[in-house]
Amino acid sequence: MFRVALYRVLLKIGVHPVQKIKSNQITGVFFSNPREVFLIPNSDIYSYNKLVNGFYPFSGEYVSFGDVAPNWHKNYFNNLESKSNNLDWWKISDFDLNLGDIKTVWELSRFDWVVQLAIIAVSGDKHAINLLNSRLTDWISNNPYYKGLNWKCGQEASIRVLHLILAALILDQSNNSSKPLISLIEAHIKRIAPTISYAIAQNNNHGTSEAAALFIGGHFLVLNGLVKYEKYETLGRKWLENRAMKLFSNDGCFSQYSVNYHRLALDTYSLCETYRKINNLTSFSNLLQNKIKKAIQWLEILTDPNTGDVPNIGANDGAQLFNMFNFGYRDYRKSVQWANLVFNDRLIYSITENQDKIFNQLCINVNSARKDNAIQEATLMGNEDGFFIYKKRDLLLVFRRPIFKFRPSHSDAMHVDLWINGENILRDGGSYSYNISNEKTRYYNGVSSHNSIQFDVRDQMPVLGRFLFGSWLREVEFKYENSKKDFIISSAYLDHLKVYHKRELVINRNSLVVKDHYSGGYKTAELKWRLSPNKFEFIHSDNKSNEIFIDIKKRKILGDYICSNEYESRYYYSESNLPVISKELKKSEIQLTHINW
Repeated sequence: MFRVALYRVLLKIGVHPVQKIKSNQITGVFFSNPREVFLIPNSDIYSYNKLVNGFYPFSGEYVSFGDVAPNWHKNYFNNLESKSNNLDWWKISDFDLNLGDIKTVWELSRFDWVVQLAIIAVSGDKHAINLLNSRLTDWISNNPYYKGLNWKCGQEASIRVLHLILAALILDQSNNSSKPLISLIEAHIKRIAPTISYAIAQNNNHGTSEAAALFIGGHFLVLNGLVKYEKYETLGRKWLENRAMKLFSNDGCFSQYSVNYHRLALDTYSLCETYRKINNLTSFSNLLQNKIKKAIQWLEILTDPNTGDVPNIGANDGAQLFNMFNFGYRDYRKSVQWANLVFNDRLIYSITENQDKIFNQLCINVNSARKDNAIQEATLMGNEDGFFIYKKRDLLLVFRRPIFKFRPSHSDAMHVDLWINGENILRDGGSYSYNISNEKTRYYNGVSSHNSIQFDVRDQMPVLGRFLFGSWLREVEFKYENSKKDFIISSAYLDHLKVYHKRELVINRNSLVVKDHYSGGYKTAELKWRLSPNKFEFIHSDNKSNEIFIDIKKRKILGDYICSNEYESRYYYSESNLPVISKELKKSEIQLTHINW
């Protein structure tokens, strides 16, 4: 809180060091044609013709510029444009109602396309480098240093640094780099370094991304003759170590309680370790490596080995960085594979010839890696992070215990996410967007879009701001038993209005029984189960019982409930329908849900 307050006060009175930085405008050639062509043009690689006229934002769906150059200040989802191009970045609001979601503008300036064009260049397309250089020149001319939306966030500047240097590694141009590229990296490091304290205060991916940019960017500048930036390499390493220890639980879960943000943080550490090995830098500490290995395991357990899909739990802003391969947005295998190779020397998924060659270019020897299968069975209790995870062959179950060490962004206590044979049967709603109506924000961030019980049409924790809940829930009861037949786990909370909810899960090989106990001074209570869109037959019972039966194999649901259509957001800024069954609960009773497969 002190770091945030100091940052805001210094900006407001105009004396923050970041407000004093300056850089000279840059012209010239950033990248030259690669000396070696080593990739095969195929579906692994992004299309040059597509990148000429558009880009692939967070949803993975192609967005076209038309026949013109990209507009770096345009929201391509509503065709509105920022009017703040020449305004100092600290004078610009994050939430401009006349523009919409700021992330829709930031996305194009993250420079994913820099890496994609570098990949195309080493597959033999001679047009790629010309387009890469001309587009960087256009970006600089339309984004004066430290003015406009695209300079507002230190993390966004960091992502540009990481993408630029990754492209240089792919093109084998990180040593003796061009002066324009060196100057562009330097201008970004000047923006990132003065506000690293604010990034650290967030206890989230801002700190990891900005530390990585300082570590990699600082060393890159030293490598290219600017030895005064060695202090930033040292500073970045310090915070990478610190963030790994502080932000990952002992089970490996990242501080944001989000599968997608976990991927972002893990990819960031994978790039740092890749860069460190390429340049033969001092190893990271054993403490950092052990934490990251736990983080790899956490994501590997949640990743379906056949599709790469994962539970849609927590904030989902669509971040998918370092796209060297043409993977779908919801395919997390690329991240799990890369992290395993650099930290564990372990290969768990099949690999294409092009992927093998890219890894080899990054000094990752796939042939020497230990061949292994992805984790098939695991149990993580989530005692620090709240994620009880149970995986057994074709069953994956995630149970959200009411434990928050860091700021929760979703009111999702007691949520159950269930996967059978790779199908997400019981589902989370996602995030949709950070700049939408209060009603939609409360729906996606609140208990309404989770498989839990909602009391009095309110959230489990009071809403204090767009990203902030108060009176964080605490777990008041916890129990688990493991026998040859069943695995039983239960958790309970007592919220700020003294409403009590206990959920017990009884798991065996072919069934799950959910027992909900609830009491307190509430007026209404509603149980929800959000289901896979794949067809179910809904059979309503006239018997007003306290039991619901979900038969996944027969695709039938029986009981006393109401069926409706609601929304989920599997991809940022997009919505789709799914069936939801809900039931109004009686006072102080036990509700049973039987799920069989």
